[in-house]
This record gives sequence, structure tokens and C-alpha cells, in this order.
Amino acid sequence: MIVRYGGGNDGIVDYLINGRKAERQYTRDELDHRVVLDGDLQTTDKIIDSIENKSQERYLHITLSFHESHVSNEVLKAVVDDYKKLLMNAYHPDEYSFYAEAHLPKIRHIQDNSTGELVERKPHIHIVIPKVNLITEKFLN
Repeated sequence: MIVRYGGGNDGIVDYLINGRKAERQYTRDELDHRVVLDGDLQTTDKIIDSIENKSQERYLHITLSFHESHVSNEVLKAVVDDYKKLLMNAYHPDEYSFYAEAHLPKIRHIQDNSTGELVERKPHIHIVIPKVNLITEKFLN
């Protein structure tokens, strides 16, 4: 499994639902089956929007990518549960918002726009954590 950490200020909900990327011609519904594994996307979006926008990262975006071409929903859920337990162990559950969804490819191969090469698409999980402590309303570190 490959783990990639990033973050953003805005746009994650649109990306997860619609698959919008500048160089991409396909929509999310064309690309993937979406499987919610933890949390509620609308609640997460409202929390992100409630964080004052100073052009800073308002959420953490983690992607867990798999080598396997097929991963069962049960395994995906177990991976998220274990990852959440390790990542958030310093916090009480009511201090944070945590959202996770899997993208299971409908289109298994896609052409890379910069190289022209055909790239295999694999199952992967997106995790979104707003960077605010829901109790103290301070930065979630």
C-alpha cells in the first residue's frame, strides 16, 4: 500500500463526487464506483467551510493506494478502521471529523496526458480530515 499525504483549502468534495481535474476528460461516475467507508461527506464539507479561509490548508487529504486490482469492501473498511485508530489515537472521537471513501475503478486503464502511456488504475481510498478540533475550535494538529 502506498500512502500519500496532502491537503487543500477547497474543492475536495467536488473532486470526490465529480472527479474534476484539469487534465481529465472523465467524470467520477465514468471512472469509479464510490464506496463510503466512514463519515458523512456533507458534514465534512460544512466543517471545512466553517474554518476561516485565510488561503491556508483547511483539510488533510490522505490517499491509500493498493497494488491489488481487486480489494473487497470488507478489507477496505478494515484498512480505514485500522488507519483511523492509529492516526487519530491522540484525540477523542468527538474532537474531529473523519471521512473516507474508496474509488473502485470502472475504467481500469487511462492514458497519461503528458506521456501518452497507458496507466493501470487501482483501487484507492481517500480520507479527508478538516483541520479543526470540534471541541476547542482550534487547529487540529
